Amino acid sequence: MVKRHLQELTALNIRYIDFTGGEPLLHPDLPELLQFAGKLGFHTTVTTNCILYPRRAPELKGLVDFLHFSLDAAEADKHNSLRGVDCFHKVIDSMDLAIELGEKPDILMTVTPANFDQIEPLWKIVSKRKLMLILNPVFEYLSDKSPDRELAEKLLKLSARKYLYNNTAFLQLMLEGGNRPDKSRCKAVTAAVVISPEGELLLPCFHHASIALDLSGGLAAARKTPEFRRALQKQGKYDFCAGCAINCYFDPSFLYQPDSLFIRSMIAKTKYAVDKYLTS
Repeated sequence: MVKRHLQELTALNIRYIDFTGGEPLLHPDLPELLQFAGKLGFHTTVTTNCILYPRRAPELKGLVDFLHFSLDAAEADKHNSLRGVDCFHKVIDSMDLAIELGEKPDILMTVTPANFDQIEPLWKIVSKRKLMLILNPVFEYLSDKSPDRELAEKLLKLSARKYLYNNTAFLQLMLEGGNRPDKSRCKAVTAAVVISPEGELLLPCFHHASIALDLSGGLAAARKTPEFRRALQKQGKYDFCAGCAINCYFDPSFLYQPDSLFIRSMIAKTKYAVDKYLTS
């Protein structure tokens, strides 16, 4: 089923495939699916807590374009407490193992006011290995709470640091209060295709999925239904879209409108590429 969906996605000009979870390394066929996606021309992304990475690293070698390790603190007790599982040393060991295998994993930190003080020591751990530390501010999607503007301001001040990536366009959106349904910047339905483990197309996005379209007739057929067309017209304009600040949807959305957020996004991505690939 997954392979069929991947083949269908090639016709939609999709370029990036994120194998996510939960924990994607629990899937026994992940290496086979990554290899298949690569042959179709997709860029692949996998994010893991690293509990299984040391065991599965050899079979994943060279198959993941953007390998992400989750690490939320520079101290074992703090990270393990935030994650709810003892995995800090697995992440540290996985960084070194990945480097030995010729990989360059990115380290993803979910930043909250409670662990903001961990950025500096964590950056030292990561930059020493010449890896990228990606800062993702925590988001709310089950409440009407507005984005944390104070956190966004503090993160913006770190953006110029080498081996550190901030999506400054997204931080600016947070400072502006998040998405506005009357002037939406969200293109979640246009820019992303979210397929559930059950093989359903989730709309308008994963976090606010109110529609699940059956894909037994194919992805192209599902995208021609009235339900899909309505979701496309209302993307970013639902009541629950007000104040939304979920990075994974806005990151690709910024590319659809040439404005200041588009420019900020491109500058941030250029810095990421220079730090990761052009800096020794």
